[in-house]
Amino acid sequence: MALKLVALTLACSLAVTSAFPKQPKACPSIVSRAEWGARPANPSSMGDNVPYMFVHHAEGPDCYDKEECMRQVRGIQNYHMDSNGWADIGYSFLVGGDGNIYEGRGWNKQGAHTQGYNSVGYGTCFIGSFMTKNPTEAAMSVYQRLAECAVDNGYVRSSYQMFGHRQAGSTDCPGDKLYQTIQGWKNWGDELCTNMGGTCVDWRYYVCNGGVETGLCTGDSNIRCCLSCDQTCQDNENEWSAGDGACEEAGGDCKLNSNYCDGVYTGGKCGGPNERQCCQKPDEGDCPRIISRAEWGARPANPSFMGDSVPNMFVHHAEGPDCYNQEDCMAQVRGIQNYHMDSNGWSDIGYSFLVGGDGNVYEGRGWNKIGAHTQGYNSVGYGTCFIGSFMTKNPTQEAMDVYQQLASCAVGLGKVQSNYEMFGHRQAGSTDCPGDKLYQTIQSWPKWTPGSP
Repeated sequence: MALKLVALTLACSLAVTSAFPKQPKACPSIVSRAEWGARPANPSSMGDNVPYMFVHHAEGPDCYDKEECMRQVRGIQNYHMDSNGWADIGYSFLVGGDGNIYEGRGWNKQGAHTQGYNSVGYGTCFIGSFMTKNPTEAAMSVYQRLAECAVDNGYVRSSYQMFGHRQAGSTDCPGDKLYQTIQGWKNWGDELCTNMGGTCVDWRYYVCNGGVETGLCTGDSNIRCCLSCDQTCQDNENEWSAGDGACEEAGGDCKLNSNYCDGVYTGGKCGGPNERQCCQKPDEGDCPRIISRAEWGARPANPSFMGDSVPNMFVHHAEGPDCYNQEDCMAQVRGIQNYHMDSNGWSDIGYSFLVGGDGNVYEGRGWNKIGAHTQGYNSVGYGTCFIGSFMTKNPTQEAMDVYQQLASCAVGLGKVQSNYEMFGHRQAGSTDCPGDKLYQTIQSWPKWTPGSP
């Protein structure tokens, strides 16, 4: 994952009583922000039952008594705010060699510790550098109690997954020695998947009749938990397959739609429950290659579905840097998803598809998923974003050509009506999107429609 830290404005309480309204016996004492002398900050909240905890180290001096540890915490906050330009100290909590927990941003506050995951996890930093040695036993022990406290209070799920920072970005954090050590701690690694009777596999190469779960395996976004299929599951699969004729005639495969599909899923062609759908490769002559979410490294999301034959398509621009090769374009798409999820608070990237200057289409929410691209029309249309800013110039010819191919593909697959209407984003809201120059250009494209949708 290519990650870039972004500043998030957050706040914390000024007293232990307000920061920790409930403290069961499993919780260690936490040195409050007021006690260690934190600078004020503005809160940005995060819900309960988040799925992740991340372990960090400070890459600075160790501390072994409370006064020295508080001084270190103040120094880290100053560095994060004054040098990095963040709104507050980045970590949720810090652990000193003295065996104390120090409140960072605290419970239910988004951090700035693990780019891409700040709104769905807590980041705890061991004060010191742990490339060649471990933290003190007191520090490691109190961290375990903090994790138990987080579960007991419902701040994290009982099935949360714990990672070292390096598993989510290009860094040596939390240090070689500490990273080796945490691999033996509870909830690290693939334990959550195997405890459910599953196996961590590259989902692109397996069909899992028991279904696929994300967030339970270490590794990149393609390594997912393939749930086992017991005898009842297998009996159901055998029974359902009798109703797969329509999919098979179309050259597709029926499977639970949590499985990987290198084409598109279509409902109504398979036996069994609604989520058992036909994975069908489109005609290569009609549809462009679409870089899948798995390929560009998308974060998991829970989609809301919409039907086929929607009446609208909307054109957007990203208002950011252009991209002209696949690696750069994938990095841009990841950045857009992170911004939409972490800054806008959306459940996923907003667009249905994105088009790069390299002439590739990148899957956003994809076919039959409700987007967050055009307010009032997300459930009745697809939104496609050209990566870049197009106020004074057009996208590359390759990008514009592949968009036309995508639109033809949408009609051929029945995803949009054959008489669909195409609009620029500005026609549906107060915005200059998709840029003055591109908006002028699309008015000559097939299906562009004047006025508002």
